[in-house]
This record gives sequence, C-alpha cells and structure tokens, in this order.
Amino acid sequence: MYLEPDSEDGFKYLEEIKRAKHNYKKYLRKYNFRKKYDFLSISENQKDSSLKDLSYIGIIDNWLELYSKGHSVGDYFIEHSITNIYIYGMGKIGKHLLRDLKGREIEISGIFARSLKDEYLGIPVLKMGDTLPMNSVVVIALSYEIDYVKDILFRTYGDSVTILEVGRIILELLDNISK
Repeated sequence: MYLEPDSEDGFKYLEEIKRAKHNYKKYLRKYNFRKKYDFLSISENQKDSSLKDLSYIGIIDNWLELYSKGHSVGDYFIEHSITNIYIYGMGKIGKHLLRDLKGREIEISGIFARSLKDEYLGIPVLKMGDTLPMNSVVVIALSYEIDYVKDILFRTYGDSVTILEVGRIILELLDNISK
C-alpha cells in the first residue's frame, strides 16, 4: 500500500502517522500493551499524552490494516443494515471516518463536536441533549475518553440510541476477515 498526501491537508496526516509509528514500540514496552484490544481501555483519567498517542496509533494502525485488506468501516454499517448515523467527535478519527464513508450509502445526520459551530461540510453540528430520533446510531470517533462519552450519551439519551465505537468496529471487521 502506498500513501499519498491528502489534497485537503497535505502531508499533515502522513507526518502524524510517521511520528506516531516512531513512538509505537516504545509505548508498547512502557505500558506493557500486548494485545490489539488493550489500547481501547485508555480512559480520560490517564493524562499521559503518550497513552493517548498509543490509543490513536492503535486505531489508525488497525484501520490501515483493514484498508489494506480491501475493506472499510462502511462495510460494518452495510452488514448491519445501518444507513443513518451520528458521529461524536470530529478530530482526526472523525475526519477519517467521514472520508471512509464518502460515497457510501450511509447518511451522516449530525455531528457532536465542541469545536464546531452550526454545520460541518453541510452536516448539522449538534449539542448534547438535542433531540435524536428513536433507534439512532451514534458512532464515537475518539481514541480515548470513550467510556466517559458513552456514559454521557447514555445518561442523555438512554436506550433510545445505539452507541458504537470506531475502534471496536474496526477490530470486529478485522476479526471477521481473519475467520
């Protein structure tokens, strides 16, 4: 697989991947992460930025592996007949998710992102507590603080929404491919 600069962001993501990969093994040894699932347990209480980097690296590394095998996160939604989602988080992972879903028949009905106003790329930006239709699917596009966000979403929307995580979606797809 050959990666090229993004037309929108230039070399920014490639440089980030290079930096992250450089530190990857050091972080694995330092924090004794041995399994590909371990990085998903990083919480908001762990302020060490290297742990946050490790979590991000783990998700991106698995995403690239998924992509190199000819698959996409969009495959998960198609397999589960999900045609409409909301995204929580519009940092790097959220932007990668948008790119991954581009051209797929999956509508993004809204984005939860503190850093954005009214809309992003024509998609409404929502605030926690805004009304969502029953049985909505919210996809958390973060590399850490996932349990904290899940708790807030559950306290706000209860069982009326399904909460998914990009990292776990990727791992499930990779597990299904290897079976």
